[in-house]
Amino acid sequence: MRNIWNFFTSVRLAISLLAILAVTSIIGTIIPQHEAAAFYAERYSPGMVAFFQVLDIPNMYGSWWFTGLLALLALNLIVCSLDRLPGVWKLIGASAAATPIERIKKMPDRAFWSDVPETTTPALESLLAARGFRGANDHKTLFVADKGAWSRLGAYIVHLSILIIFAGALIGQRYGFKGSVMLPEGNSTDVVFSTRGGGPQNLGFTVRCDFFAVAYYDNGMPKDYLSRLTVVEDGRPVLSRDVQVNQPLRYKGITFYQSSFQPFPDFVVEFTKKDGGRHAFIIPFQQQEEWPDEGVHFGVLNAEARGKQLERLKLWLKKGGDDPVELQLAAGEEAAYDQYKVRVRQLYATGLQVAKDPGVPLVYAGCGLLIFGLYVAFFLAHRRLFVVMETTAAGQENSLADTTNPSPVALWSPLAGRDIWLAGTANKNRLGFARDFAALKDQIEKTLAV
Repeated sequence: MRNIWNFFTSVRLAISLLAILAVTSIIGTIIPQHEAAAFYAERYSPGMVAFFQVLDIPNMYGSWWFTGLLALLALNLIVCSLDRLPGVWKLIGASAAATPIERIKKMPDRAFWSDVPETTTPALESLLAARGFRGANDHKTLFVADKGAWSRLGAYIVHLSILIIFAGALIGQRYGFKGSVMLPEGNSTDVVFSTRGGGPQNLGFTVRCDFFAVAYYDNGMPKDYLSRLTVVEDGRPVLSRDVQVNQPLRYKGITFYQSSFQPFPDFVVEFTKKDGGRHAFIIPFQQQEEWPDEGVHFGVLNAEARGKQLERLKLWLKKGGDDPVELQLAAGEEAAYDQYKVRVRQLYATGLQVAKDPGVPLVYAGCGLLIFGLYVAFFLAHRRLFVVMETTAAGQENSLADTTNPSPVALWSPLAGRDIWLAGTANKNRLGFARDFAALKDQIEKTLAV
């Protein structure tokens, strides 16, 4: 049993797992994921396709073996933390008051002042307090002050953050989905089609595309496009919003992203009456349509396009017994006919990427905690200062602190005739500590000089 425990506490195991995960992630990046079976059959040999199926390479990040590697890494982090955290916790709470005085005087970072006058002691107290050092003394000759003892937990904060990220990813994999839908203007849907091959995915509500607009560059390439989507629940519109690239619509944890569009060979003919009433009709190309309430017949006779961009069209209209009228219109141009204003545009379907990932908040929280943990682990250190005071012939021995004084840094009572040793150490970044110690020493010497 001990051998098993030692195996899971091994740093070598963690490094090996991270290396394997890195290599397999590269493979998953190179080989397209979640494509149809025909996609892989066209590009790879039959043997390679069979190998992909066995290891579920097209769904690598959700495959059994990749999930197993993540679970093994998580177990390694948990066991390592349980094995080492008790000892680190003891170091955080341990008192250094029993440190031999002679050892303190031999520390690499140390300073000595003799016969310190009583008028300087309050200033020395303030210097240590301003630098965040808090501690306790033995009421005789030694004061020990610590700063950043909790920074020893930095590695374990990183471990916890990774576990939280894993948990968020697993929740998203289990309870979330990714899908897509091509939704023509004026149409509604309450399902999307999973990109993972899981078939239709019910949304729990209906989403309707009310309007689609696209702008083009002069060369005919799409410049910008947007969809006006309305969420309908229980037969009532509850939310309406314009959706563009990087401006998605979110409702009940489901996010709709604008991803593509598809022009249809149909047209949207809009009539606006003088009283402001608007009526829109979707009509096929070169087919006659009727507006029964107004007795208007109309149809698109001809259309000119460049790529996907409609440029001009010819609209035929006839009302009652009047002679037919033909209007030459630019795409989206408004023209007057009888008592109406008429506008014609091409019908489009909006392409939406749809995603639900309930694990995202956990992943974000884990990433934030990871950044914090890395900062603590690499940029903070447990620093400890020792102040040794020895009475000289010019003074007398006295307690280092008044126990009735609630001040967090009460080092000594102002008394003349003392020799003071200042020494310190840090568990990491000793060069930085040596630099700060030298700065503290300079400040103390300036204070003594004054």
